[in-house]
Amino acid sequence: MRKETNPRVLACRVLLEVLSKGRPLKEALSRNIEKVPSKDRAFFHELLYGTIRHLLYIDWRLSFYLPKPERLRPETRANLRLGAYQALKMRVPGWAVVHETVEAEKATGKNTKLVNAVLRRIVEEPEEPPLPTDTIKRFSIKYSHPEWLVRRYIDMFGIEETAKLLKSNNSTPSLTLRVNTLKTTREAFVEKLHKMGIKARPTEFSPYGVALEEPVEHDVLLELLG
Repeated sequence: MRKETNPRVLACRVLLEVLSKGRPLKEALSRNIEKVPSKDRAFFHELLYGTIRHLLYIDWRLSFYLPKPERLRPETRANLRLGAYQALKMRVPGWAVVHETVEAEKATGKNTKLVNAVLRRIVEEPEEPPLPTDTIKRFSIKYSHPEWLVRRYIDMFGIEETAKLLKSNNSTPSLTLRVNTLKTTREAFVEKLHKMGIKARPTEFSPYGVALEEPVEHDVLLELLG
């Protein structure tokens, strides 16, 4: 795939704009989204939003293999973060995570050997290391929220409610579709999605709604809505 349209290369560039230049994510996305092939846009969105949403956790996992990540080229650090998110939070096969991220590093950075070595370790050692015993530090890492905010939530809501709130804050929003009952039933539509390998469930409050529980490629979504 050409680097001009490679979703991982473009995700690296957007992530750099957001984290290094302070540009709002929506603005950075709007500058690059048209370059992403339509079939890759759902993946592109999930990769970017998910990496940013789980950034503290990702950096914690990378810290076991990168003692001084701040010394890396920004492009290399961005690629490692994106690759780690795919390995830890997305259903991307390990070999693809390593290969595709190394290819992205070839196009954007210079340290392919490091990227290859670190991501191989993450793929081969999927078990999560022990989290800190301190509640604030543990919640901060696990749910990727700053410690000052975790502390404030605990003061306001207590530990149990804070855990629920942080988990909810960091969950991937689901896309909800409205079923055209003139053409099919909601049950039949959900069954169709399951046969296509798409996780979906009826919504609780609307008799016509179906919530998609994972990203769906743009072309598939158009087919569903057609």
